[in-house]
Amino acid sequence: MFFYTEIFCQNPPARVVAGIPVNYSEDSVGVYTLPNPLILLNGKKVTDSETWFNKRRPEIVKLYEENQFGRCPEAPKDMTFKVLEKGTLSFDGKAIRRQVTVYFTKDTSSYKMNLLIYLPAQRKTQVPLLFNISFSANASTVADPGIKDGYTWGRDGKRVPASRNVDFGRFNILPFIEQGIGVATVYYGDIEPDFATGIKYGIRGHYLKPGTSKPGPGE
Repeated sequence: MFFYTEIFCQNPPARVVAGIPVNYSEDSVGVYTLPNPLILLNGKKVTDSETWFNKRRPEIVKLYEENQFGRCPEAPKDMTFKVLEKGTLSFDGKAIRRQVTVYFTKDTSSYKMNLLIYLPAQRKTQVPLLFNISFSANASTVADPGIKDGYTWGRDGKRVPASRNVDFGRFNILPFIEQGIGVATVYYGDIEPDFATGIKYGIRGHYLKPGTSKPGPGE
């Protein structure tokens, strides 16, 4: 999933937001040279797909693991899926709606996410799919009364019913559907709540080593 956002404004953006220094201006960027993605760490060029997939791509993934995201655990072997809705016409018959609950572990009471999928109704073959990780629960993200009720996390660390009457975070899926592109969305709070103690409820907590309360530096 990739989002490309351009911000156009008449006045220069603030250099400090909520007490945090931010930078939107090229003139404040230091001098640097981006590494060539087609040059191996040993200096040799990538000239074929085999070298890319077997050598260069793993090098780049390792850079992300060590400097930004940490290592991703292996895919859970006991992941299961519950199809709540196989395919319902929505948006005046333009889209087919599907809803699936994904369970990350054998424990189906927690460690799960609700996945909402829309596919172009007129397409009979496979279509590209835009996957959106949303700030809001599915019922708050897409204006569709057929979406199952969901929950969101409050600032106090408690789950509350998601509101359908919101403006922030709304996702208009029709421009994608009309271009033959499917859309899937999930609430990030289903995976990991975004507050200091959220790891107790998110899937990261499931992978913590015994006796630890947070991931190690390389995890």
